[in-house]
Amino acid sequence: MVEPKCPSCNVQGLDKIVSRDSAEMSLSGNSFFCIAQCADCGHVYGVFAKSVVVGNPSLNALSKAVAAHEMTPHQEIAPE
Repeated sequence: MVEPKCPSCNVQGLDKIVSRDSAEMSLSGNSFFCIAQCADCGHVYGVFAKSVVVGNPSLNALSKAVAAHEMTPHQEIAPE
């Protein structure tokens, strides 16, 4: 089996790829991203989303009103 190799420091092996949570946190204290990086040199392989933000209530109300044909997409709605 071929082992992954870091393009920066040439270290090989799955055990050399580590992940950590990002410093950016949601209001509830959950990190937004997970960062995969080389354990030896810190080369970043990728950044992956951990938290998904669901739409805000005003946008949900707008999309429901448009779907029900109660208003056009360009009309403004009052915040809830």
